[in-house]
Amino acid sequence: MRYDPFIDILILRSIDDVNLQRELIELSCESTEFIQCGLDELERFIEFFRSFDQKERARFLKKSIFEDMLGIYIDKFIKNSIHKKLKKIDETILLNPETILFNPEEVIITYRYDIQTIYRYEGFTFRLPKDSMELREYAYRLRNCLDMYADTHNERYLIFGVLIGNKLKYAINYDRCTKSIKETKGFANAAVEPEVMEKFERFFASKFCGVDSLDRESVQVEALSR
Repeated sequence: MRYDPFIDILILRSIDDVNLQRELIELSCESTEFIQCGLDELERFIEFFRSFDQKERARFLKKSIFEDMLGIYIDKFIKNSIHKKLKKIDETILLNPETILFNPEEVIITYRYDIQTIYRYEGFTFRLPKDSMELREYAYRLRNCLDMYADTHNERYLIFGVLIGNKLKYAINYDRCTKSIKETKGFANAAVEPEVMEKFERFFASKFCGVDSLDRESVQVEALSR
């Protein structure tokens, strides 16, 4: 169990409901990430954070703590300016002209599949991204460059996020032309354990060798609603 007093400060200063405070602090004890900033910077983030209603603050904290992304969001807030307030905190932080992760002028590609988008196999969940923004988030959370396939995903390649429970652990690039896995990466391009790779190969051999061509449509980011 890990303890980061900055996370406690953030929760206690931004959530008014005592029961919700306890729930979030308990969840944060399972986090593997620390907030790396000064008190003044944390105060600035809390001021921004409280400009959203408590329901949205709680949603964001649950999601970002569970996904070990809270420190990343705070770091991006500190290093970049907020130009436009959106409905969601994470989108407000990420969708601004100075972030590296997303460019608000970019066309978001919505992927349309004629196959199911979620598969469960031997303790793993294989999930196809709903759009290029989600695909870039996979790459960012795993610190790899699979997002370079955002324009070709759904054509020759299929990029799967692989979760254990609800945590993203791997990304797989599947080549439909060769009916084989092109590459599989863990966090920061770490190699995948041989026994895990065997399971991945069995999954694709049994369920995905017959994937046919899929289509997609592009939508402007302004029309994107979550």
